[in-house]
Amino acid sequence: SLDIPRQFSETRERLSMVLERRKKGGDVAVETVEDLKKELEMDEHRIDMSDLCARFNTDLDKGLSTENAARRLEMDGPNVLSPPRQIPEWVKFLKQLTGFFSLLLWLGGILCFVSFFIDSESTDNLYLGIVLILVVFITGLFSYLQEAKSARVMEGFRRLLPTMTTVVRNGEHTMINATNLVLGDIIEITAGNKVPADIRIVQEHNFKVDNSSLTGESEAQSRSTEMT
Repeated sequence: SLDIPRQFSETRERLSMVLERRKKGGDVAVETVEDLKKELEMDEHRIDMSDLCARFNTDLDKGLSTENAARRLEMDGPNVLSPPRQIPEWVKFLKQLTGFFSLLLWLGGILCFVSFFIDSESTDNLYLGIVLILVVFITGLFSYLQEAKSARVMEGFRRLLPTMTTVVRNGEHTMINATNLVLGDIIEITAGNKVPADIRIVQEHNFKVDNSSLTGESEAQSRSTEMT
């Protein structure tokens, strides 16, 4: 298999940051946005194999040279998932308490308390205000826990990445750390192996992959060299 760029998530995040800055009135050059959009346009899975090898300066039989791979690793960095921006947990919880619907409940609760202090003889407004505030906290807590659960699922995807993989370099099969894979590497995957990177299949025999953790498909799905 031919290792192809793992940059979609990074570029998408950079593009989102630029667009968000533009919405806030910041100065962002049009060329910058267009360049980021171009990075999302990937064609490595469609172009002819000879063109792909020429683009990455690699050979299907010999792979990359050790020197070339070292230069690319230094230039592009390790083959790892980009960690998301860390947001403090208390900030996440506060966000759940300040949504549009939650703000309406906050307003209703405050008005109930104000009404109670104006007319303290009736406790109905006091009880109603307490109920509204409790509803805000309970729904906010539930939403926060759901978001935390989703974050743990995404974190679990990191454990799906293998630690070691077989790569062809200088015409020889070598076991290396999967984080040291670079663009243009030729890798070998056998039954039971985890896919270490975004790849393009160049040769296969009854190749199937288990996508259940990503798509929920219960059966292994066939993959071939055909372009999609």
